[in-house]
Amino acid sequence: MHTDIDRFLANKHALHNAHLLRKALPRHLTKPSHIFVDRKAKHRELAAQLRVSGPARRAEIIAKGQATRAQNNKAKAGQKARAQQLETVMENTAAANSSDIYIG
Repeated sequence: MHTDIDRFLANKHALHNAHLLRKALPRHLTKPSHIFVDRKAKHRELAAQLRVSGPARRAEIIAKGQATRAQNNKAKAGQKARAQQLETVMENTAAANSSDIYIG
C-alpha cells in the first residue's frame, strides 16, 4: 500500500526561479554551507600545490604543442612532395601523349 511522505527534495541550483524558492523557504534551509572550515587555509594549501604543478603543466602543454606543430609541418611537407610528384607524372604523361599525336 502506498503512503505519502511529507519530505521533499528541491534542487536550488537547477531552477530558473531559485530566488522565489529562497523567498518561500526558511533561511536555515537555503543558507550556503561551507565546504571547508578554514577557507583561507585551504586556499593557501591549494595555491602552494599549484605553484609546484603549474609550471610543470605549462611546460608539458608547450612541449605537446611543439610536437603537434612539428607533426603537422611534417605532414604538410609530405603532402607538398606528393603533389610535386603527381604534377611531374602528369607533365610526363601529357608530354608522352602529345608526342604520339601525328599531325599530317
